[in-house]
Amino acid sequence: MAAQWPAHYVTFDLLHLNGTNLTAQDYAARHTALEELFSDQALPPPCALCPSTTDPATAAEWLEWSAVGSRRGRGIRGRGGRSPPLGAPGPR
Repeated sequence: MAAQWPAHYVTFDLLHLNGTNLTAQDYAARHTALEELFSDQALPPPCALCPSTTDPATAAEWLEWSAVGSRRGRGIRGRGGRSPPLGAPGPR
């Protein structure tokens, strides 16, 4: 089954790094740290870094081609957006 449907681990946000909670930082800072982590560690496939944009049209296009069933787990917020505390309920 793995050969037929290979798994990919796509990351879009970094909440903890080396024991440090990053959730108080805004998304732009966390995504920059995630990009640096990918670069520093040369993470190979199946790890993938999700692109980031501030352009609504680009984001809409990405959501269109990536729509594969459930929308659960997708988060759209401004680059200054903060993550809710761990364990906090998500938006309804």
